[in-house]
Amino acid sequence: MTTRAIQIESLLDPVIDGSTGAVASGYTVYFYAAGTTTAKNVWTEKEKTNPFTSKTLGSDGTFQLYGDGVYKIVIKDGDGDTVHEWDNIKIQANNFSVVQKSATYTGTPDDDVILVDTDGGNITINLQTVANFTYPVVVKNIGSNQVTIDPYSTETIDGASTVTLSSNAHVTLYPDTESNIWRRTVGVTVLEDADGDTKVQVEESSDEDIIRFDLGNATLTSAAEIMTLQAIDTTTCKLEPTTDDKLDLGSSTKKFRNAYIDGVAFVDEYNITGAYDASMPTNGVSADAKFMLGNSNTIAWFYLNVAPPGWKALSTGGDTVLAVAGGSGDYNVDGGNPDAAASWSIDGLTNANESAHTHSGTNGDSTSSVDLGAYLTIDSGVLRVLNSGGSGNYDKATGNVGAGTAHTHTISSDASYRPSASVGKLFQLDTA
Repeated sequence: MTTRAIQIESLLDPVIDGSTGAVASGYTVYFYAAGTTTAKNVWTEKEKTNPFTSKTLGSDGTFQLYGDGVYKIVIKDGDGDTVHEWDNIKIQANNFSVVQKSATYTGTPDDDVILVDTDGGNITINLQTVANFTYPVVVKNIGSNQVTIDPYSTETIDGASTVTLSSNAHVTLYPDTESNIWRRTVGVTVLEDADGDTKVQVEESSDEDIIRFDLGNATLTSAAEIMTLQAIDTTTCKLEPTTDDKLDLGSSTKKFRNAYIDGVAFVDEYNITGAYDASMPTNGVSADAKFMLGNSNTIAWFYLNVAPPGWKALSTGGDTVLAVAGGSGDYNVDGGNPDAAASWSIDGLTNANESAHTHSGTNGDSTSSVDLGAYLTIDSGVLRVLNSGGSGNYDKATGNVGAGTAHTHTISSDASYRPSASVGKLFQLDTA
């Protein structure tokens, strides 16, 4: 892998002890992070496979070493006395490195951009200790799953033990070697106009993950938050006004084109004008159909004799009674078969207090009783009692009424009765 390591030029020529003028043979060179006493690696090869934090100069006062970063270099003689100290020495090539990974990987100081392909699953990118880095590192998720960035040991990213990236997200990490933590750029958190009364905020509070829209106009003395957008869970989000009944969608002259709602629309009031798309429902809809929600299973009772536009009459349930169930319970009354032809026969009527009886009597007998239920007739100017039938009929030869037979009277219906009612029909939403 290409690295930024380059030779430390100052050690390729003999180092001279300024106090003696002699070659610094056998002197020791120490390497630290710039401005600190924290040891920092150098290497004996460009590939950085053999690290050292100090090295003894050869007999000619030289040594070939490779560095990568900004250093403080201290040279001491055999007695441990400092003979040279150079700080903020940049020893680093200007090459740029982009690597792509599809499995767990540990980022190095040579990585400028790490592209992580997560199409095969979630991936963790580990980091070396902050002290090893000089340049920032960009990590970008180019797959469909999640990237987790995990700093070395107890080091953090702005206080967070890990940082996650969703699909197509990226972060720039800066090594803070003084605090030994990573810093990350959040980007622009507020986009606002010149006078600050209209703005969009993405980080009003730390890591709240809410986009806030503030608007101002002539009637407002300062910006007022009018709407927010935030996640509800991992699959859904919510866009809502900050205050109830304060946000219009479009206007009478600037309308949205289409609205697609996969769920329930709760509408306090509606007023629909203009042409209607015949796709809801697809059959028989005209401008007369004001507003309908439902599907092919929707059935409703209308106080109508013919189907309204977009509906069709059901052929079942002729002349049935429409009942309403109260409360949350089912309507469990057995109403019979709703598809059968209805009969309005009156059930439950009885001959109250009537038992079997006969009609009888004798012509000219003043002591005989006559049943008022019998028939009366006039024969040769004489009023006579005539039984309703059978052997009790009037006998013209003798002038007597027979004893008759025992019988009862029944009550029947001709099925022509109709109750007083508001009659409507059942109609089904017509999507055919």
